[in-house]
Amino acid sequence: MSILATREHKDSWKNGGCLTAIRNHLPNLSAAEKRIGKFILENPELSLNLGIVELAGKCRVSPAMVTRFSTRIGFDGFTAMKTKLRVDILSADDRFHQSIQAGDSETTILEKVLDLAVLGLRDSLTTVDPKELSRAAEAIMGSRFLFFAPAGMSSQGVLQIFKQKLLNLGIVAVDPPEHYLASVQASSVQRGDVVLGISHSGVLGPALEFMEQCQKQGAVTICLTNYNEAPITKVSDIRLVTAASRSSPIHGEAITVRISQLAVLDTLYAIMALAKYRTEPAADQEGGEPSG
Repeated sequence: MSILATREHKDSWKNGGCLTAIRNHLPNLSAAEKRIGKFILENPELSLNLGIVELAGKCRVSPAMVTRFSTRIGFDGFTAMKTKLRVDILSADDRFHQSIQAGDSETTILEKVLDLAVLGLRDSLTTVDPKELSRAAEAIMGSRFLFFAPAGMSSQGVLQIFKQKLLNLGIVAVDPPEHYLASVQASSVQRGDVVLGISHSGVLGPALEFMEQCQKQGAVTICLTNYNEAPITKVSDIRLVTAASRSSPIHGEAITVRISQLAVLDTLYAIMALAKYRTEPAADQEGGEPSG
């Protein structure tokens, strides 16, 4: 049985790691909560050995704020958060906690970048809900038309790869419209259609407006984003959330975040392909072994 099938996702953040939860919630936290989150991300081992009062002092917040932070990112409290932090530290390679530095050699950079890709895939096991994948597959296969929401340049590349794969299932997707034509295309979307929007940050204005309009017109909206509480999730009926990447002043936003997005879409495609295989008559099987 697959890892996805055996994991419980009633609350993905409680089942996932502490550091993953912090990174995915960080953009939407208050200033005080961000201080706590950044301190833990930068000092995971030290944070594990601090009590709630000591951690609050390091972050210049009250102990109550630390408790609020713990629940804000999906845990039952400070103790539950530290339990997951301990698992993170014991199970992760030290390089996973390091960003690219100015003095790194080519070999070190290669290791860190590839580790980043591996980490994104591994963490996405805890952030992507298999039930949401199932709902997305069912919605797309039962849709009248599949539309792509407006997308940034990087996300457009991901959408085009997915579009080509969908042709194998007989599903033709409508290309994302240019931003200035989004409202015109949205007016043609109806009940029974599905709209898929991909945005790493989840804040792309044209995509949000497009999906909101389509949702009001009765379409099923699906998002693929890297942040659990991104604005795009508010206009989505089905939410697929990958693990947020790490970045640095040198590296910037990693291209490797697209690897996690492609892996999720590949999983979605596999679910749909298997569903189609199970429901279609197995003509080849009825004919027996081919003659030699």
